[in-house]
Amino acid sequence: MNEPMDKIHPAQILLGVDGSDQSLVGVSLLRELPCVPRCRIHAITVWNGRSPVDRARLQAALDEVRDKLRGGCAEVHAELCQGHAAEVIVRTATDMDCDLIVVGAKGLRSTLGILLGGVAQQVVEHARCPVLVVRAPSVGLGQVLLVTDGSDSSQAAAEYLANFSLPAETKVRVCNVVPPGALPQFTTGTWPVGHEVVPILSDRELAELDEMHEEERVQARKLVTETSTALCAAGLDAEGLVLEGDAATEILRYARRWHPNLIVAGSRGLSEIKGWWMGSVSRKLVNAATCSVLVVKRAGEADQQ
Repeated sequence: MNEPMDKIHPAQILLGVDGSDQSLVGVSLLRELPCVPRCRIHAITVWNGRSPVDRARLQAALDEVRDKLRGGCAEVHAELCQGHAAEVIVRTATDMDCDLIVVGAKGLRSTLGILLGGVAQQVVEHARCPVLVVRAPSVGLGQVLLVTDGSDSSQAAAEYLANFSLPAETKVRVCNVVPPGALPQFTTGTWPVGHEVVPILSDRELAELDEMHEEERVQARKLVTETSTALCAAGLDAEGLVLEGDAATEILRYARRWHPNLIVAGSRGLSEIKGWWMGSVSRKLVNAATCSVLVVKRAGEADQQ
Protein backbone atom coordinates (compact mmCIF):
# COMPACT_ATOMS: atom_id res chain seq x y z
CA MET A 1 0.00 0.00 0.00
CA ASN A 2 1.19 3.51 -0.73
CA GLU A 3 1.73 5.98 2.07
CA PRO A 4 -1.49 7.96 2.77
CA MET A 5 -1.56 11.38 1.14
CA ASP A 6 -2.09 14.54 3.13
CA LYS A 7 -5.75 15.07 2.34
CA ILE A 8 -7.86 17.96 3.54
CA HIS A 9 -11.09 16.85 1.87
CA PRO A 10 -13.81 17.46 2.95
CA ALA A 11 -12.91 20.96 4.11
CA GLN A 12 -16.36 22.51 4.56
CA ILE A 13 -18.85 20.35 6.48
CA LEU A 14 -22.43 20.95 7.58
CA LEU A 15 -23.46 18.89 10.62
CA GLY A 16 -27.12 18.37 11.49
CA VAL A 17 -27.74 18.39 15.24
CA ASP A 18 -30.76 17.49 17.38
CA GLY A 19 -29.24 16.01 20.54
CA SER A 20 -30.12 12.40 19.69
CA ASP A 21 -27.59 9.58 19.88
CA GLN A 22 -27.57 9.44 16.08
CA SER A 23 -26.61 13.07 15.62
CA LEU A 24 -23.95 12.83 18.33
CA VAL A 25 -22.43 9.90 16.42
CA GLY A 26 -21.73 12.42 13.68
CA VAL A 27 -19.46 14.30 16.06
CA SER A 28 -17.56 11.13 16.99
CA LEU A 29 -17.19 10.10 13.36
CA LEU A 30 -15.91 13.51 12.28
CA ARG A 31 -13.30 13.46 15.01
CA GLU A 32 -11.93 10.26 13.41
CA LEU A 33 -11.04 12.10 10.20
CA PRO A 34 -7.43 13.31 9.94
CA CYS A 35 -8.59 16.41 8.03
CA VAL A 36 -10.84 17.69 10.83
CA PRO A 37 -8.18 19.92 12.48
CA ARG A 38 -8.18 21.90 9.21
CA CYS A 39 -11.93 21.71 8.56
CA ARG A 40 -14.63 24.33 8.84
CA ILE A 41 -17.68 22.77 10.47
CA HIS A 42 -21.04 24.48 10.56
CA ALA A 43 -23.30 22.78 13.12
CA ILE A 44 -26.97 23.51 12.56
CA THR A 45 -30.19 22.66 14.34
CA VAL A 46 -33.67 23.48 13.12
CA TRP A 47 -36.56 24.54 15.35
CA ASN A 48 -40.14 24.26 14.11
CA GLY A 49 -41.05 27.58 15.72
CA ARG A 50 -43.65 26.19 18.10
CA SER A 51 -42.45 25.37 21.62
CA PRO A 52 -39.96 27.65 23.42
CA VAL A 53 -39.02 24.64 25.56
CA ASP A 54 -37.99 22.70 22.46
CA ARG A 55 -36.01 25.70 21.29
CA ALA A 56 -34.09 25.76 24.55
CA ARG A 57 -33.37 22.02 24.31
CA LEU A 58 -32.16 22.32 20.75
CA GLN A 59 -29.91 25.21 21.73
CA ALA A 60 -28.45 23.08 24.54
CA ALA A 61 -27.79 20.23 22.11
CA LEU A 62 -26.12 22.63 19.70
CA ASP A 63 -23.94 24.08 22.46
CA GLU A 64 -22.89 20.56 23.48
CA VAL A 65 -21.81 19.68 19.94
CA ARG A 66 -19.96 22.97 19.53
CA ASP A 67 -18.05 22.34 22.78
CA LYS A 68 -17.15 18.78 21.68
CA LEU A 69 -15.78 20.03 18.37
CA ARG A 70 -14.15 23.24 19.60
CA GLY A 71 -10.38 23.00 19.67
CA GLY A 72 -10.34 20.11 17.20
CA CYS A 73 -11.23 22.05 14.04
CA ALA A 74 -9.96 25.09 12.24
CA GLU A 75 -13.37 26.73 12.59
CA VAL A 76 -16.61 25.73 14.29
CA HIS A 77 -19.83 27.68 13.87
CA ALA A 78 -23.18 26.85 15.45
CA GLU A 79 -26.54 28.09 14.25
CA LEU A 80 -30.13 27.57 15.37
CA CYS A 81 -32.52 28.06 12.46
CA GLN A 82 -36.28 27.97 12.10
CA GLY A 83 -38.26 26.17 9.41
CA HIS A 84 -38.49 22.76 7.76
CA ALA A 85 -35.44 20.71 8.73
CA ALA A 86 -34.55 19.14 5.37
CA GLU A 87 -35.17 22.34 3.44
CA VAL A 88 -33.05 24.43 5.80
CA ILE A 89 -30.19 21.92 5.82
CA VAL A 90 -30.08 21.58 2.04
CA ARG A 91 -30.37 25.32 1.43
CA THR A 92 -27.67 26.16 3.97
CA ALA A 93 -25.30 23.55 2.55
CA THR A 94 -25.85 24.92 -0.96
CA ASP A 95 -25.35 28.53 0.10
CA MET A 96 -22.14 27.59 1.93
CA ASP A 97 -20.90 25.40 -0.94
CA CYS A 98 -20.29 22.54 1.50
CA ASP A 99 -18.22 19.47 0.60
CA LEU A 100 -20.25 17.22 2.90
CA ILE A 101 -23.47 17.10 4.91
CA VAL A 102 -23.56 14.89 8.00
CA VAL A 103 -26.94 13.88 9.43
CA GLY A 104 -28.21 11.20 11.78
CA ALA A 105 -30.19 8.29 10.36
CA LYS A 106 -32.88 8.86 12.97
CA GLY A 107 -33.58 11.84 15.18
CA LEU A 108 -35.45 12.23 18.42
CA ARG A 109 -38.95 10.78 18.30
CA SER A 110 -40.66 13.93 19.50
CA THR A 111 -41.45 17.43 18.34
CA LEU A 112 -37.86 18.23 19.32
CA GLY A 113 -36.36 16.04 16.60
CA ILE A 114 -34.61 17.57 13.62
CA LEU A 115 -34.56 14.34 11.63
CA LEU A 116 -38.12 13.09 11.96
CA GLY A 117 -40.30 11.70 9.21
CA GLY A 118 -37.56 10.77 6.76
CA VAL A 119 -35.76 14.08 6.93
CA ALA A 120 -32.41 12.32 6.54
CA GLN A 121 -33.72 10.65 3.38
CA GLN A 122 -34.99 13.99 2.09
CA VAL A 123 -31.59 15.56 2.66
CA VAL A 124 -29.89 12.72 0.76
CA GLU A 125 -32.23 13.04 -2.18
CA HIS A 126 -32.23 16.83 -2.47
CA ALA A 127 -28.71 17.86 -1.44
CA ARG A 128 -26.26 18.85 -4.15
CA CYS A 129 -23.22 17.62 -2.25
CA PRO A 130 -22.38 14.22 -0.71
CA VAL A 131 -24.39 13.26 2.38
CA LEU A 132 -23.13 11.08 5.21
CA VAL A 133 -25.97 9.38 7.09
CA VAL A 134 -24.55 8.22 10.43
CA ARG A 135 -25.77 5.46 12.70
CA ALA A 136 -24.95 4.63 16.30
CA PRO A 137 -22.76 3.29 17.70
CA SER A 138 -19.58 4.89 16.42
CA VAL A 139 -16.69 2.42 16.29
CA GLY A 140 -14.23 4.28 14.08
CA LEU A 141 -13.62 4.02 10.34
CA GLY A 142 -11.47 0.93 10.15
CA GLN A 143 -13.43 -0.70 7.32
CA VAL A 144 -15.11 0.99 4.34
CA LEU A 145 -17.16 -0.73 1.64
CA LEU A 146 -17.35 1.07 -1.73
CA VAL A 147 -20.17 -0.03 -4.01
CA THR A 148 -19.61 0.43 -7.75
CA ASP A 149 -21.46 -0.52 -10.92
CA GLY A 150 -19.29 1.33 -13.42
CA SER A 151 -21.76 4.21 -13.84
CA ASP A 152 -20.80 7.87 -13.76
CA SER A 153 -22.38 8.14 -10.31
CA SER A 154 -20.37 5.29 -8.83
CA GLN A 155 -17.23 6.66 -10.51
CA ALA A 156 -17.91 9.96 -8.75
CA ALA A 157 -18.22 8.05 -5.46
CA ALA A 158 -14.87 6.35 -6.05
CA GLU A 159 -13.17 9.65 -6.87
CA TYR A 160 -14.68 11.30 -3.80
CA LEU A 161 -13.45 8.44 -1.60
CA ALA A 162 -9.99 8.63 -3.16
CA ASN A 163 -9.75 12.25 -1.98
CA PHE A 164 -11.50 11.68 1.34
CA SER A 165 -9.37 12.00 4.47
CA LEU A 166 -9.54 8.57 6.15
CA PRO A 167 -7.45 7.17 9.01
CA ALA A 168 -4.24 5.54 7.78
CA GLU A 169 -5.32 2.08 8.97
CA THR A 170 -8.62 2.07 7.06
CA LYS A 171 -9.22 -0.92 4.80
CA VAL A 172 -11.39 -0.42 1.72
CA ARG A 173 -13.18 -3.13 -0.22
CA VAL A 174 -14.59 -2.32 -3.64
CA CYS A 175 -17.72 -4.30 -4.42
CA ASN A 176 -19.60 -4.96 -7.64
CA VAL A 177 -22.67 -7.18 -7.84
CA VAL A 178 -23.27 -9.25 -10.95
CA PRO A 179 -26.93 -9.93 -11.77
CA PRO A 180 -27.95 -13.54 -11.11
CA GLY A 181 -27.74 -16.00 -13.94
CA ALA A 182 -30.84 -17.58 -15.45
CA LEU A 183 -32.54 -19.86 -12.93
CA PRO A 184 -32.50 -23.56 -13.87
CA GLN A 185 -36.29 -23.93 -13.58
CA PHE A 186 -36.67 -21.32 -16.31
CA THR A 187 -34.00 -22.67 -18.64
CA THR A 188 -33.81 -26.47 -18.36
CA GLY A 189 -37.44 -27.49 -18.13
CA THR A 190 -39.84 -28.37 -20.92
CA TRP A 191 -42.89 -26.76 -22.45
CA PRO A 192 -45.84 -28.65 -23.96
CA VAL A 193 -46.58 -27.74 -27.58
CA GLY A 194 -49.56 -29.60 -28.94
CA HIS A 195 -48.82 -33.28 -28.44
CA GLU A 196 -45.07 -32.65 -28.08
CA VAL A 197 -42.87 -31.56 -25.20
CA VAL A 198 -39.95 -29.32 -26.18
CA PRO A 199 -37.14 -27.71 -24.11
CA ILE A 200 -37.71 -24.15 -22.95
CA LEU A 201 -34.32 -23.16 -24.35
CA SER A 202 -32.10 -24.92 -26.84
CA ASP A 203 -28.57 -26.00 -26.00
CA ARG A 204 -27.29 -23.12 -28.13
CA GLU A 205 -29.40 -20.59 -26.24
CA LEU A 206 -28.27 -22.01 -22.90
CA ALA A 207 -24.64 -21.76 -23.99
CA GLU A 208 -25.16 -18.14 -25.06
CA LEU A 209 -26.69 -17.30 -21.68
CA ASP A 210 -23.75 -18.89 -19.86
CA GLU A 211 -21.33 -17.00 -22.08
CA MET A 212 -23.08 -13.68 -21.41
CA HIS A 213 -23.09 -14.30 -17.67
CA GLU A 214 -19.40 -15.19 -17.66
CA GLU A 215 -18.65 -12.00 -19.59
CA GLU A 216 -20.50 -10.04 -16.90
CA ARG A 217 -18.27 -11.66 -14.27
CA VAL A 218 -15.15 -10.80 -16.27
CA GLN A 219 -16.21 -7.17 -16.61
CA ALA A 220 -17.07 -7.01 -12.90
CA ARG A 221 -13.64 -8.32 -11.91
CA LYS A 222 -12.02 -5.81 -14.25
CA LEU A 223 -14.07 -2.96 -12.77
CA VAL A 224 -13.26 -3.71 -9.12
CA THR A 225 -9.59 -4.28 -9.97
CA GLU A 226 -9.28 -0.95 -11.78
CA THR A 227 -11.15 0.90 -9.04
CA SER A 228 -9.19 -0.65 -6.18
CA THR A 229 -5.92 0.03 -8.05
CA ALA A 230 -6.87 3.71 -8.39
CA LEU A 231 -7.69 3.88 -4.68
CA CYS A 232 -4.36 2.28 -3.80
CA ALA A 233 -2.62 4.89 -5.95
CA ALA A 234 -4.41 7.52 -3.85
CA GLY A 235 -2.90 6.02 -0.69
CA LEU A 236 -5.70 3.72 0.45
CA ASP A 237 -5.50 0.04 1.33
CA ALA A 238 -8.05 -1.31 -1.14
CA GLU A 239 -9.04 -4.62 -2.69
CA GLY A 240 -11.95 -5.74 -4.88
CA LEU A 241 -14.63 -8.39 -4.67
CA VAL A 242 -17.49 -9.54 -6.89
CA LEU A 243 -20.84 -10.71 -5.58
CA GLU A 244 -23.76 -12.22 -7.47
CA GLY A 245 -27.49 -11.71 -7.06
CA ASP A 246 -29.77 -8.78 -6.27
CA ALA A 247 -27.48 -5.80 -5.72
CA ALA A 248 -28.90 -4.32 -2.51
CA THR A 249 -29.59 -7.73 -0.97
CA GLU A 250 -26.08 -9.02 -1.57
CA ILE A 251 -24.40 -5.81 -0.42
CA LEU A 252 -26.35 -5.83 2.84
CA ARG A 253 -25.68 -9.55 3.32
CA TYR A 254 -21.96 -9.05 2.79
CA ALA A 255 -21.98 -6.05 5.14
CA ARG A 256 -23.44 -8.26 7.87
CA ARG A 257 -20.46 -10.61 7.43
CA TRP A 258 -17.63 -8.08 7.02
CA HIS A 259 -19.04 -5.37 9.35
CA PRO A 260 -17.92 -2.20 7.56
CA ASN A 261 -18.12 1.06 9.50
CA LEU A 262 -19.11 2.92 6.34
CA ILE A 263 -20.70 2.07 3.00
CA VAL A 264 -20.03 4.47 0.12
CA ALA A 265 -22.30 4.55 -2.93
CA GLY A 266 -23.22 6.82 -5.79
CA SER A 267 -26.72 7.96 -6.62
CA ARG A 268 -28.62 9.15 -9.63
CA GLY A 269 -31.01 12.08 -9.49
CA LEU A 270 -33.41 14.14 -11.55
CA SER A 271 -33.69 17.90 -11.60
CA GLU A 272 -35.82 19.65 -9.02
CA ILE A 273 -38.40 20.48 -11.70
CA LYS A 274 -38.92 16.86 -12.70
CA GLY A 275 -38.72 15.53 -9.16
CA TRP A 276 -35.80 13.89 -7.40
CA TRP A 277 -35.07 10.19 -7.63
CA MET A 278 -32.28 8.30 -5.94
CA GLY A 279 -31.07 4.97 -7.28
CA SER A 280 -32.96 2.14 -5.62
CA VAL A 281 -29.75 0.48 -4.39
CA SER A 282 -28.53 3.64 -2.66
CA ARG A 283 -31.97 4.20 -1.15
CA LYS A 284 -32.10 0.65 0.22
CA LEU A 285 -28.63 1.02 1.70
CA VAL A 286 -29.56 4.29 3.43
CA ASN A 287 -32.72 2.72 4.85
CA ALA A 288 -31.52 -0.79 5.72
CA ALA A 289 -27.77 -0.72 6.42
CA THR A 290 -26.73 -1.09 10.05
CA CYS A 291 -23.69 1.15 9.57
CA SER A 292 -23.20 4.70 8.31
CA VAL A 293 -23.74 5.34 4.59
CA LEU A 294 -22.11 8.01 2.41
CA VAL A 295 -24.07 8.89 -0.74
CA VAL A 296 -22.21 10.77 -3.47
CA LYS A 297 -23.72 12.49 -6.50
CA ARG A 298 -21.99 13.58 -9.64
CA ALA A 299 -20.95 17.23 -9.74
CA GLY A 300 -23.80 19.32 -11.09
CA GLU A 301 -26.18 16.38 -11.08
CA ALA A 302 -29.00 18.46 -9.67
CA ASP A 303 -28.92 20.69 -12.75
CA GLN A 304 -28.99 17.86 -15.27
CA GLN A 305 -31.86 16.23 -17.12
